[in-house]
Amino acid sequence: MFKENAHLYPIIMADLLEVGKETAQAIKDALDIAVFYEEDVDAKTKDLSTIIDPVSYILIGSAVGFLLCR
Repeated sequence: MFKENAHLYPIIMADLLEVGKETAQAIKDALDIAVFYEEDVDAKTKDLSTIIDPVSYILIGSAVGFLLCR
């Protein structure tokens, strides 16, 4: 199923689950994959919020400055 939908899932995920099925550890491997991607999303979200904070301060400061100069 995962190999047919390679545009939705990474190839490595399909390979890991296939090996997991052969060794009867598919559920453990699926949990390991889920933890890996969850940590990846958490890190990217944290990085994004770190970038958004200064940008929002600049935008708000610019709006306030614009209104005060009018």
